[in-house]
Amino acid sequence: MKNNTKKRKISVLFLLLSITLVFVSFQQINLTQALATYQGYVKEVDGDPIVSAAVKLYSGGLIGQDTTDENGYYEFTTTTYPATPYLLEASKNGFVTQEVYVNFRGATKNFTLISINTTYEGNLYDETESNTPIEDARVRLYSPYHETILDTDYSDSNGSYALSFTTGSYAYAILHVTYENSTIYDESMDIGGYFEEDLYLNPVVKYAVIVGIEDFKHSSIINLYYCIDDATDWYNHLVTNLTWKSDNIKIYGDGDTSKYPKHTDKASEYNVKQGLDWLVSTADDSDIIAFIVASHGGGDGLGSSYLTMWDRLSAENGEDGML
Repeated sequence: MKNNTKKRKISVLFLLLSITLVFVSFQQINLTQALATYQGYVKEVDGDPIVSAAVKLYSGGLIGQDTTDENGYYEFTTTTYPATPYLLEASKNGFVTQEVYVNFRGATKNFTLISINTTYEGNLYDETESNTPIEDARVRLYSPYHETILDTDYSDSNGSYALSFTTGSYAYAILHVTYENSTIYDESMDIGGYFEEDLYLNPVVKYAVIVGIEDFKHSSIINLYYCIDDATDWYNHLVTNLTWKSDNIKIYGDGDTSKYPKHTDKASEYNVKQGLDWLVSTADDSDIIAFIVASHGGGDGLGSSYLTMWDRLSAENGEDGML
């Protein structure tokens, strides 16, 4: 009888222990799982909201999602568990998908999505010339460290340019502007979206006066050979190889105007001086000027030298033809 009573006590104790374990087990389940809320905004690089972006939570599979409203806002609640990785993803067609690991208890996470395409448009202005448009400047986008050319354009008569490229994995781009073969802008730029970028610059402009004389006005001065060729070669080199503007180059020569690529006027001392005045008065401190002469020269043997102009010994406009 005592043994039966002892057995019943043991059975009751075991039953109570089992019930307790089950209760504790349910308590543990309730303590470990959670209802987690995930919320935030999805915007573009410039801060504009991205509407209808998909925001999804993954843990092995999809366990929660929402679509952004007109303000780019999303919010959803789902059941999560600890010790499990959770990946929150924001995506939209035309943008690079962004992912981030988040806490199982929920999170406030804002996303900035980069557009798959990057576009820059704007105008170039010369701040030294009352903000007049800069025409024919080469505007180029480079990848970081100038490794790859992404796009190139040339500014039109209004100074306008437009560039675009596929954003890819680049962290930034470099906007590079050259004018008449000189760099006038080189800066890192944001990427991913549409950007308007007006630039007020101080371009380096090149000006030249070229003199080439073979046939002088006074018959007593010995004529020369190849001086017109020299003047022509210099002009072609400046314009073709160095991309100087023809409008910024003056050529003075003798009476045979047909032999020159352009002929500003006869190379009298007076006219050439006028050209030099134009050269120094038009250029500013950042510009480049060139004065090139193919002609006779002379001196007094005492250290004074001169260049022989076309009108030497038959001076015009009160000059003696010695420059």
